[in-house]
Amino acid sequence: MGSHNSIEEIKKVFTTNGSKPVLILCDDYNDWICKYDKSNKLFNEYLASSFLKLWDIPTPIFSIVNILQEHIPIKYHDNRIHPNLFKKPCFGSQHLPFAQDITDFFKVIVQNNYERGKIANINGFLKIALFDIWIANEDRNSNNPNLLLNPTPNGYEFTAIDHSDIFNCNNLQNGLSQLTFEDSILYADFTKIMTGNQYTTADIINDMEKEYYLCIEKCRNNVEKIVKSTPPEWGLNTQEEALLIKNSIIENDKWLKDSLANFKQYLVQSIS
Repeated sequence: MGSHNSIEEIKKVFTTNGSKPVLILCDDYNDWICKYDKSNKLFNEYLASSFLKLWDIPTPIFSIVNILQEHIPIKYHDNRIHPNLFKKPCFGSQHLPFAQDITDFFKVIVQNNYERGKIANINGFLKIALFDIWIANEDRNSNNPNLLLNPTPNGYEFTAIDHSDIFNCNNLQNGLSQLTFEDSILYADFTKIMTGNQYTTADIINDMEKEYYLCIEKCRNNVEKIVKSTPPEWGLNTQEEALLIKNSIIENDKWLKDSLANFKQYLVQSIS
């Protein structure tokens, strides 16, 4: 994972239900959306983004970002944004200025087949749903999709963002439980609208099952390297963390089978 430093003051604070990410210009002359939360949440963002990349699921370019103290204006100081929180490296996602939130785009595609046809990776949306079930991501659901549609030369791509609450909201140490149908993004209204006319249920399941175990194998081969690359300032026991992840979601046959089975069941429910 790369590293960048801020070169000017914070431009914007995003008000969300959880964290309050900040937008800042860095030494690569790109804008970055940075999170500066507790170390375990920053680690979740980094791990999930790394795994998404191995799954070939679009997600913003990510990096460690060091925000200098002089770049935190006093006007932003409050109980949530405090200079002390920026003494450790932030998790940064490169800003996608032309991306649209799926909730806003859905208002258009629900009545416009032409716009819906511009989506390039509908199967990618379903892959994200399977990924979320596998990694127990409670931060993406019908009420909070955390999905962008980013324009590319081939059309709009579903792009996954915000993963601080994977592992049942940071419950990896205590054992994981499977997401329910209502917890999954497959419960969202737009699932049926986007998939119903393009794939049969059997075709979708067949495609996803072929890729699923290949993606898991990629994660198995890279998890230790990924975890060891986390900034030491986050204070994680990387050896222990890597072992816990492997035992919970990578080398746990029951978890793998249950995750796939639930994805199949929820998909049938969502498009029937």
